[in-house]
Amino acid sequence: METHPQSFRRTKIVINADDGFYSDIRDQGIVSCLSGINSGVSDVSVLMNGAVARHLLSVLDYQRKQLSALFSYLMKNNLIPGLHFNLTEGKPLKYKRSVQSLLDHRDCFLGKYGFREHLLSSAVDMNEVELELESQLQAFKQLFGTVPSHLDGHQHIHVLPAEAEFYKNVSDQATKAREIFSSYGLKYTQGFIKMAIMGKRQSIDSLDRCLSPLKNCESIEFMVHPGFKVSCTDNDVGHNTSGCGNPEGPDLFSQSDDREHEMNFLLGDEFQKYMLQHNYDLITFSNLS
Repeated sequence: METHPQSFRRTKIVINADDGFYSDIRDQGIVSCLSGINSGVSDVSVLMNGAVARHLLSVLDYQRKQLSALFSYLMKNNLIPGLHFNLTEGKPLKYKRSVQSLLDHRDCFLGKYGFREHLLSSAVDMNEVELELESQLQAFKQLFGTVPSHLDGHQHIHVLPAEAEFYKNVSDQATKAREIFSSYGLKYTQGFIKMAIMGKRQSIDSLDRCLSPLKNCESIEFMVHPGFKVSCTDNDVGHNTSGCGNPEGPDLFSQSDDREHEMNFLLGDEFQKYMLQHNYDLITFSNLS
């Protein structure tokens, strides 16, 4: 395929890896994308109810770098990640009786579709959402000593549900939200590439199709989910070394070959060449002006 390089104007792009702290084996792949000459990822957001985060929070400060490849990399390079706010997978951080409208009979989150249904039927108590967000933010600050560089939603909860009236309300609130985010120092990009090129759909062709309409944006976020795939055997019974606390262990998404496809694509020469030819500068959310 012949792509058409942009003019001399350079565009800032944040390539953000979601699901940090889900599993250390997954994290090792994210670190591979963050480090080295051919960096395929420039930022990461972490799950504070992920198995790695829970383990890190349970030990003393000096032990943490030895227990997590991702945490060690972030500390070594003085990087503050984003918070990947989770209301759909695994166990809450807040005491379960405080967030009952968010949980099923196992005291686990309702799942992406269950959460959507509860949201549509007004069964979700938004005060409980705030309590859980506060708990995840406090856990983040306990681990990193500061607030996250950015905030996004696990399994895209920030775009549910998809009804027109909901989106109208979201749209009306978006302008206000940006003002609030700015006042707290949280950063956001002008453009966003999401699920259209996730997993094996990730290719130079699909990337070019998604970036072309955003050519006038000064900054873009490219959401990715790379890493070494998780195996159920990585989650020894009783040890919870992967996932977010669900009894069945890590989800199928984390066990998919798509995770390694994305990792290999982002580290590949073809992707690196495309970014160079099209004048994209990889930055972190902290670098956004």
